Amino acid sequence: MLLTGFYHDYRKGWHKAGKPTGHEAFRQDNKLPVRRTMDDLDYDNDDRVEYTRPYDNLHAAWCMSSRDSKYASAGCQVIVGYPKCQSRHDSNLKPLPETGPWKYFRENAYNIDQDSFNYMLLTGWDAKRVSASGNKKMSSRLRYGSTGNLVSEAQKALKAKNFYEGKIDGDFGSRTLRSVLEFQEANFGKDSDDGIIGPLTASALNMSWE
Repeated sequence: MLLTGFYHDYRKGWHKAGKPTGHEAFRQDNKLPVRRTMDDLDYDNDDRVEYTRPYDNLHAAWCMSSRDSKYASAGCQVIVGYPKCQSRHDSNLKPLPETGPWKYFRENAYNIDQDSFNYMLLTGWDAKRVSASGNKKMSSRLRYGSTGNLVSEAQKALKAKNFYEGKIDGDFGSRTLRSVLEFQEANFGKDSDDGIIGPLTASALNMSWE
């Protein structure tokens, strides 16, 4: 499972190119942080994090609801709806059109003169927290892909505690992520390393936080 964060360079391209279910989608082929589950079908903080090329594309979900029994993924991000592809056709073998939110999501992106897109991945809990806050200011969160002065301060704090040996560059990349995971596991336990710096981790790093 791809960790939450900000990802660059999701490109227009085919998911499962050359196969009957292949369809226009958004491809990813960079090395990125993923959590691997080995003991069950869900993902927990005690599952290991790898930095690898998972080919987690963004494509149609092949169902019309997240409650559908067919709503699943081998790691890719999926959007509810059906794609236009060879395996979906009418009695005259004419391809059926796209359906659902996927249809509009893909059309909106493919209809503009742009091949590469940035992608912010969050959980439903993250979205709920933002929605519930209304116009209130929320405390900061740093995660993979974050950039800026606050990331630099976190890198300095991690370096001061001998968890980070990289450059102070304000880029929450793979090295910073590994440092945060190691720091959290050492301070909070193996099942508490989510790779996100919030108030609790910031406090343990002796960082001022808002």
